[in-house]
Amino acid sequence: MFFRIKPSGGRRYLQIVENKRVDGKVRQVVRLTIGRMDELEASGQLARLLASGARHCEQMMLLSAMENEATTLSMRRFGAPLLFGRLWQESGIAAVLEELLTERQFAIEYGAQFVDDAGAVFPQAVIEACIQPSLADARPNSTPTLAGLDWGRYRDYTALVLLRESGAQLQAVHVERLPSTGWQRQIERLLHQFGEWRVRTVYCDASGIGDPLAEMLQQSLSHHHLHIRVEPVVFTASTKRTIIETLALAMEQRRVAIPPHPDLLRELHAFTASHSGSGHIRLQARGSEHDDLVIALALAVQAGGRMVPGTPSVRLLTSGKRREVCGV
Repeated sequence: MFFRIKPSGGRRYLQIVENKRVDGKVRQVVRLTIGRMDELEASGQLARLLASGARHCEQMMLLSAMENEATTLSMRRFGAPLLFGRLWQESGIAAVLEELLTERQFAIEYGAQFVDDAGAVFPQAVIEACIQPSLADARPNSTPTLAGLDWGRYRDYTALVLLRESGAQLQAVHVERLPSTGWQRQIERLLHQFGEWRVRTVYCDASGIGDPLAEMLQQSLSHHHLHIRVEPVVFTASTKRTIIETLALAMEQRRVAIPPHPDLLRELHAFTASHSGSGHIRLQARGSEHDDLVIALALAVQAGGRMVPGTPSVRLLTSGKRREVCGV
């Protein structure tokens, strides 16, 4: 049963009605006509009636049968919704989550909003399907790994993602943002991780400052007698698009598994494709978000490119030379 407002003779009447099946069809049957709406509102009886009913149920519905008229309803919370609503606001949980999540993530997960994937390179459903919670507890073992490395510049972090082959899948077993320390300290940290995780190949950004850093990394590996292949990658608009599309395809095919790493998930949700004024496709993080972990993951997937059939391979050359994309 539910309330209905029935217009009649220029007045509106509040009724309690019930849907019943009559001769195979659902019809509304009036159980009680409570009275005229103007009199109920003026006397305060309607407010008292609704408040009294709210003590015995958690939801109330008021339907208007008036044609071409929208009725505005006000809502008051009682009991558990009121208690937890206040805790949500006063404890600061909402503010913390808004800080940790992208605006889009927060709207979907906690705002109960239906948000489409327009402009998103990595749709929500694809990201969720690739999450493998057990990877959060991954530890080094005898299986070699592939590394993707994006050097930090300006406001970005230096990001490292390590992938381990498991059957036909590449599993992200280590995701890390390096502290903003000197380059030499960062390289020392990288050498430690490479040795511990048995890294065999590193694909690293060699654009701009990345070129001398890639050479510094190669020299450090040689000095420590670590036989690890380093492939410096020079980013251009076309080659960045290639490796991002390769990552997107690998995730759609479930050939990449990722841990529930908050920073990585945040960046994947915030990574978008848009058209520039000149008509080119711009791939970057939305607003003030970062994209360093997304780039590191894409580079690591490129290192295991043979695991993603049907995608073009990228011939990676050092800085100052033109990169080429060739078919498999």
